[in-house]
Amino acid sequence: MTLARPHLHPGDTGVAISGWVVLIGFAVAFALLALGIVVSIRKKRRQR
Repeated sequence: MTLARPHLHPGDTGVAISGWVVLIGFAVAFALLALGIVVSIRKKRRQR
């Protein structure tokens, strides 16, 4: 009975891990984008 293993689903764990990786990736990208916008705004304010 190789199919009767309800507790071991490599596909499910792989999907969950990839989902977390995607969420973390979007969070990091959003943080970098926000940081870049803040830095650019501060530079523009300093020039005035």
